[in-house]
Amino acid sequence: MKDFNFFEPYLKNEVLSRNKRIAITVLAIIVTFVMLIVHITNSININNQEKEIAILENMMNSKNAKEAIKELSSEEKEYDILEEYYKRVAVIKGNIISKDRINNELLDNILSTIPQKVYFNTMSMNGKGIQIQGYADSRISIAELEHNLKSLKIFSKVYIPAISTNEKEDKFIFSITCALKDVNSNENEKQQ
Repeated sequence: MKDFNFFEPYLKNEVLSRNKRIAITVLAIIVTFVMLIVHITNSININNQEKEIAILENMMNSKNAKEAIKELSSEEKEYDILEEYYKRVAVIKGNIISKDRINNELLDNILSTIPQKVYFNTMSMNGKGIQIQGYADSRISIAELEHNLKSLKIFSKVYIPAISTNEKEDKFIFSITCALKDVNSNENEKQQ
């Protein structure tokens, strides 16, 4: 007769639970090992980064770096000053251009007033006025030039200080002085 073992089902479960324990233990060892490797790797990386930070801080605190920083800051200040000068020069240049009263338009206006048989020898200009020296065939042509220049309304005063005669060539030599109007008063007249 065969023996009956009533504990046999419990014994098989014990083998299964033993296999489970071994598997869990092996898995726990593997997870622990992986965590240990990750921790060691992170510690090494942190240590290396701290060393790099220390090296960079030493470089920043070195005399050469401080001198370079001072030099850069002084150059930055110089750059700012130059930028400010540039802005001021640009404003001044704009003012000069806007106040440049002797320009092509003025010359074209003067040339449009010249009657026939009137010739210019010299024309000198400055910011205040124009001096013209020339010759003409008659006094009437010179008077017509003076009248035409006055009618331009850009001169505050147009006068002829001298007219002389060149008897050899039968010409009249003249000099005309024209004083430019002030820019502000000239602009006020244009607006009216």
